[in-house]
Amino acid sequence: MLLFSTILPARADLKPEEFYQTMIAWNNKSQDQNRIRDIDWNGEMIAQYRQDNLSLEFDCLEEESLYAARFLKTDGGINWRTDAILFGSSHQILIQLDRTYSEDAANLNQEFSTPRLISVMIDNNLFAQQDVMPYSSQPWLLNESDQPLLEKIFFGDHYQSIPVVLITGDIQGNLPVNAANLAWRLKGTAHVLVLKEDLSGPQILAAQDPWWTHGYGTKIDKRFQVSVTYPNREETTEFFFPHDYQDRQELQNAICSRIFQYNLQLENGNLPAWMVLKARKIEHQANEETRQYQAEKEGMDEMFTILNDDVNSLSSQIQELQQENQAMLMSIKTGGSKKGTGSLLNVGEETELYPGEMSDYVLDAIRQALNTSKPDGRKAAIYQDLLKANQQTGEIEKRTALIKNAILPGESLDKQMGELKDAGFTLTSDHKHYKLIYGNDPRYTFVFGKTPSDYRAAKNNVSIILSKLFK
Repeated sequence: MLLFSTILPARADLKPEEFYQTMIAWNNKSQDQNRIRDIDWNGEMIAQYRQDNLSLEFDCLEEESLYAARFLKTDGGINWRTDAILFGSSHQILIQLDRTYSEDAANLNQEFSTPRLISVMIDNNLFAQQDVMPYSSQPWLLNESDQPLLEKIFFGDHYQSIPVVLITGDIQGNLPVNAANLAWRLKGTAHVLVLKEDLSGPQILAAQDPWWTHGYGTKIDKRFQVSVTYPNREETTEFFFPHDYQDRQELQNAICSRIFQYNLQLENGNLPAWMVLKARKIEHQANEETRQYQAEKEGMDEMFTILNDDVNSLSSQIQELQQENQAMLMSIKTGGSKKGTGSLLNVGEETELYPGEMSDYVLDAIRQALNTSKPDGRKAAIYQDLLKANQQTGEIEKRTALIKNAILPGESLDKQMGELKDAGFTLTSDHKHYKLIYGNDPRYTFVFGKTPSDYRAAKNNVSIILSKLFK
């Protein structure tokens, strides 16, 4: 259960070391039953100290300039937690007091006051001076010279970070509450002002209280009261009158309870408490592990790409060696007559664009010549014998099929690089055209537009290539 929460401005130059030193000083000034003895702190941002039923823990998330301290006490079945968090980037200090019960917990003292830690922080000058008045655990006793201060607080445009409590006495100077005790209980959550002299007090109160002239009647002394003015000017000033309460202590408890409720209702935005800080640390650790995993994965992906390129290169080399081997076998197979009496044909200037290319075309020409020869003539007998002794590679049929599959209407040739390479082509392109070169021989260069073609155009491109290469 969150009992108390407040956010106060920290000095812009406040260092985390000074923040932690103040926490240790607060511990050292505590009563014996609330003090951890012999704390030896050497500047660590993460530390933990334990003694009996007490513990003091420091933690931080330096990536976000968050520095936290938690004091835990277990007493009478009640766990008391005091948390303080320094937000270095926004220059704020969040202070929270929390309690949890066990089954045998005793009842709490209803005369609750703000944590004494705030007084130690005030004494150690941890807070920035933003308000007209400094943060204090003492009441501000007003006199004639403070008239400008009152005007600035109640009528000026200066923003107050915490409520202002104005205690006004009666004609004899009697106060409705103990001002010193109220200021101590509200330290860090409200400024407490005491008005014992005139100082245009009725005019100030009349401006705050619409019932000054026509509210409760003339029997009630309007000066003998306590008013609470909130930082948000749109929120109505509250008045507390002694006659509404049994005694001064009940009146003081009501004022404190209202201001504590006001603080608990404030929106803290994204400011994390202790457990949220722990969750943020886990989140940071998870993000760091994810980042490391991504870096390692990218390294592995890069290594895989290199290895894959090596495999492709080796595969190409194997294919080239296989083609050379096939060419050698073809050369051996076609290098002599049926009885091995010598070379059948001499090779001229042309170089084969794939192993066995010349043999394929020669055998194709023989097959066509056979069709026009006299069936029982000598020429036909020789043609038939050569065709029987020699076989074509089948590469023409294979490459014809690859070309037809690669050049399709509406398809980008970039996606068909593998098939075109297997068919013996190299592919280059600019913004508007593709250039296909067969067998790295510039005589067999084909240029096509990059715009998507229809069925007839694609079919025409295929026909041009096949006619020039294989017909």
